[in-house]
Amino acid sequence: MSLAYLDCFSGLSGDMFLGALLDVGLDQAALRAELAKLRVEGWELRVSKVSRRAVAATAVTISECGQGNAVREPHQHDPHGHAHDQPQHHEHHEHHEHAHGMGLRELLGIIEASALDPEVKATASAIFRCIGEAEAKIHDLPPGDVHFHEVGGLDSLIDIVGAAVGVKLLGIDELHASKLPLSHGFIQCAHGKFPVPGPATTEILRGAPWYETDIVGELITPTGAGILKTLCRSFGAAPDFVIERVGYGAGTTDFPHPNVLRLLLGTRLERAHDLLRETLSLIETNIDDMNPEFYDYVLERALEAGALDVWLTAIGMKKNRPATQLSVLARKSEERALIDLVLRETTTLGVRVQTVQRQCLDREIREVTTAFGVVRVKLGMHGSQVLRAAPEYDDCKRLAATTGVPLREVYAAAQQAALQQGE
Repeated sequence: MSLAYLDCFSGLSGDMFLGALLDVGLDQAALRAELAKLRVEGWELRVSKVSRRAVAATAVTISECGQGNAVREPHQHDPHGHAHDQPQHHEHHEHHEHAHGMGLRELLGIIEASALDPEVKATASAIFRCIGEAEAKIHDLPPGDVHFHEVGGLDSLIDIVGAAVGVKLLGIDELHASKLPLSHGFIQCAHGKFPVPGPATTEILRGAPWYETDIVGELITPTGAGILKTLCRSFGAAPDFVIERVGYGAGTTDFPHPNVLRLLLGTRLERAHDLLRETLSLIETNIDDMNPEFYDYVLERALEAGALDVWLTAIGMKKNRPATQLSVLARKSEERALIDLVLRETTTLGVRVQTVQRQCLDREIREVTTAFGVVRVKLGMHGSQVLRAAPEYDDCKRLAATTGVPLREVYAAAQQAALQQGE
């Protein structure tokens, strides 16, 4: 299995991810040929080798044909976007109307009408939907009515479709990412000045682990956040794998550190009979003196903090006292944070920690088309065989509500479509 790990010590944006894919071996001619299938004119892709603090990297710039300035979302690659508490002056504002001219429906329509591979279409559409759902929540709008501000231009379309194409062409089966750097300062959004991370980025990456830095400027853009949330299976320490290639995607702002995204490409080290094998931590404690209403909050917080699973078991303690065992399954990188959460949010005085081995089916998210609409489905894979298909409940609920069809029928249609696709 081909595995990619994104070392996001300087954040991530769409062009940095595309640059890293090219640097690690994505064929530029093949990428251009696939992007041409979008049937969208008026853009130019420029690729160059650059140096960032003595680190060689690949830089990608997407420009409007016949114009000197790229249509860019406001992020760290705009050298005018980093002055902390200073007025923001973005050169790309002269193209503001064009960059803001496409909404979610239009972008998804362009992708659907293209000649791209169905898997590429599904991946790119999922990234845009991820960003669209965040924008919809921020502005209290239905997702279909979202009008993008920072990711509505041709550059973001090319970045996101290029990301989907690159992952497909490189044969990457799964992606993982490091913890994310939390920077400082302000950016100029469409609705005014806002502290970083921007509102869409923050909403998209809820539940992902962050760490504090002293960097001033926007490190993760909405496009980058959408790519991370949609494509990455985990955030934190890398899974066990053999590194075969290393690539660097360049940003343009000069930081005290190399402003690059590092992409490690290799092969997963451990597999057992086509099952994924992971070394995990099991954190447990017995509680007999806590208001049971609080468990819902504890479970929710644990999942947001990176727990892979969390559950409750009814047990009996000394003096025949009824109690509850709280169990949290997590990767080693999240162990300390989850122990702290359990000690802080429950009445327990201590926890037990065990190292456990988990073997499980490989998992993949696909979008399937039913008579009622598009549904995301989580597949359980044994080698190339699909053994399980679990439709996304929220997608089925939404379609059931809008079509008036019973939820169970929407769910069954999505499950059947996924299993047929996997045959």
